[in-house]
Amino acid sequence: MKASDFELVPEDLLDAVIVYGDWLVDRGFAPDIEPYDLEYPNVPVFRVIQQQATSFYEISSTVNVGQAEDWANYGHASSNETRYIVVVANDEPIKPSDLAKLADLGIGVDVISNSKVTTMHPSRDLSLTVEFPVLPKELRLRLGKARDLFEQGNWQESFEDACGVLADDARDYLANAIDTRHPLFIDENNRTKTYSRSAVQRMTLGHLAKAFDELAQSSKMERRVAQALVRINPGRVTTAHYKHDSGNRVTTLREQFGKDLIVIVNAMKMLNGC
Repeated sequence: MKASDFELVPEDLLDAVIVYGDWLVDRGFAPDIEPYDLEYPNVPVFRVIQQQATSFYEISSTVNVGQAEDWANYGHASSNETRYIVVVANDEPIKPSDLAKLADLGIGVDVISNSKVTTMHPSRDLSLTVEFPVLPKELRLRLGKARDLFEQGNWQESFEDACGVLADDARDYLANAIDTRHPLFIDENNRTKTYSRSAVQRMTLGHLAKAFDELAQSSKMERRVAQALVRINPGRVTTAHYKHDSGNRVTTLREQFGKDLIVIVNAMKMLNGC
């Protein structure tokens, strides 16, 4: 990357822009330089498109909060994953109030100093206007990692972690039921069977959904947990095997993500007696 690649960057920022552009390339990205689109709030320095996700990078010597707000609004109006990163090339510290505002908007912040790039905080998908569900105190530790991943902008990893925690709770519940109630299960051919505790502990979320549905004498809560597991499993399969693909599976997961998080939390409330 060289200075002549840029038309709009001020001369005093060219060195920093080249450093950052090379940094993106070193990470396997192929940035578009100064991309123009009538819909964009302004012409960003770089744009990176990966599958269905687009990230925009603005490089300046100071933080322009108003411009960041415009990009946040652009992201909210987008139908695909959209991120915006403010890159500050200045040895002066960023004002805490500006950092807090950018974090609240979901804008990422990188800093270039002495030809080194440091991430102050990551960007979030601006088009995903979803809040993580409020957690009862009994679930805050269990779902704390999923909430942290969500707040860091990693919504697919957040969903995957939450699915794993739900599966753990469902396994524990069913294994304890086997120890205390010795329940019978009825398969799709109306045949009676049993599961061992060790078999339950090896079950995936999909297998757990089937086992809860097969309970011969299930409670209302157990039937609702079965419904929740059936609802969540396609998304779990997507995050486990297809999250780096483009196409309908990821699009569907993204569209249902907010409501599916609520389903996970509600199922865990039932399993934990919250």
